[in-house]
Amino acid sequence: MFDYKVEYLPTSHYKKKWYMNKVIGLKLAKELEAMLIEYDEKGYELLKMDSIVTTEPSTAQTSTDGMLLVFKKKQDQTV
Repeated sequence: MFDYKVEYLPTSHYKKKWYMNKVIGLKLAKELEAMLIEYDEKGYELLKMDSIVTTEPSTAQTSTDGMLLVFKKKQDQTV
């Protein structure tokens, strides 16, 4: 069994338009919370979380494209 799991949680629309919100905070928070609960129940803990930032070449504006989460299998706490 592999001790690490990596997940990518997208935060932007694949074909976004200029008038669309790039990140919907509440939706992202709920999706992230659900993922943390799911992996906790599977016996994993969050090891690292990073945001993936992209740049639009035509405007030089940056936006958060997604969140990269690394989970590690919990060590057995039995003594």
